[in-house]
Amino acid sequence: MSKFNINPLMLPDKDMGAIFIDCEATGLSEPTYPISIGISCENGFESQCLIKPDIRWPNFQITEGAYQIHKIDNNELMQYGYSINDVALWLSDIAKMNPVFFSDNPAYEHMWLKKLYLNTHFPIQVGAVQNHIMNIAQHIPDITQKTFEKYMDQIRLENPHTHNAVEDARFWAKFSNFLRSKI
Repeated sequence: MSKFNINPLMLPDKDMGAIFIDCEATGLSEPTYPISIGISCENGFESQCLIKPDIRWPNFQITEGAYQIHKIDNNELMQYGYSINDVALWLSDIAKMNPVFFSDNPAYEHMWLKKLYLNTHFPIQVGAVQNHIMNIAQHIPDITQKTFEKYMDQIRLENPHTHNAVEDARFWAKFSNFLRSKI
């Protein structure tokens, strides 16, 4: 078992609240492919899985730079990764319960989800986490930019940006819940 597979391909309860998604990939510019997808929900449910390279992905390669960031290599993907079909079905099943997933960078998530779904239509809407967070924050009495940043820094200390998909998604779920507690 890989430390990167956490409740792999498991489905959350229907009362999951908002879903936060993060993809880790071979790089930020083409050709780039997803190697790990993690979700974290407001109800505490988390799932993450490695993605096995697909034969239809030309020039798939984990560069030394990507390895240094993610600590995932080709051998681990081949041994513990799930097929793109299995991962796409898992995400599609979650999307049937809640089609909107939030990300801190929707453009990149869209790019990698398109690779996962082989450029066919996928049932997931990826919304900007900033919009979700600001919708909550506007209901907090007397919140200022400084207070908002202090709250964010507090949660970030407890949940650092690690370039691990589920950990990065977890930050946003925790921050969302923290803000809700201030309403």
